[in-house]
Amino acid sequence: MATRFLFKPLGILLTVSTVLVSGLAAATLGVQRAAAEVTPLRQTGVLESVQGTHTFSGTAGQLVLITVVSEDFDSSLTVLAPNGDELATSDDFGRSLNPSVVLTLPTTGAYQLVARSPYGQAGTYQVSVRVATPYDQAYANGLRLVIERNYPGAIAAFNEAIRLDSKQPSTYLDLADAIYTEATTLKPEESEGVISNYQRAADLYEQAGDTEMADSLREQASYYQDSEVPVP
Repeated sequence: MATRFLFKPLGILLTVSTVLVSGLAAATLGVQRAAAEVTPLRQTGVLESVQGTHTFSGTAGQLVLITVVSEDFDSSLTVLAPNGDELATSDDFGRSLNPSVVLTLPTTGAYQLVARSPYGQAGTYQVSVRVATPYDQAYANGLRLVIERNYPGAIAAFNEAIRLDSKQPSTYLDLADAIYTEATTLKPEESEGVISNYQRAADLYEQAGDTEMADSLREQASYYQDSEVPVP
């Protein structure tokens, strides 16, 4: 019996839908126009048990956000240029196990997206390509700067992301972690900044209906506020 590995439609530039045919998924891709000129495309392919390849047409200089989302398995994403060169890979993004890539397309042509289930798990996933927002770019820059250990730069990038979109709880948590990591010894105002970002993230998680995460963050913030234990 073939492994079931399907994907559902999502996105703006790239939409993907599947039908299970004899144990294999026949993939129909449609590429729509976005802010920059995009060549319409429709293609049919075969989805393998642990890997799916999708194609979209992009324009040089176009800034895009490419995402793979699955609730069934830990996915990974690879982006290939029209000439086959690997442009980017992602196993996760920020605090999410779902991979995302914010990328400026280097040339006009057909790009390939390779979605994988690295551990051979079966399930469904969604792949999307859309024009990246200024928030997407600022947040991705913050994550990149953290990896590069440029914590002052990351703090500035996360603050810019919050200015652009103040409703994303993960940005506050990443900012709090960057503030802590950047400071060898926390000054009182830095400690207050870490705690306030935890509390703001808790409020946003509660608004989104995730009360368990909200309560956990508030408990953590309260513990740091009432004790002399350094903020982690």
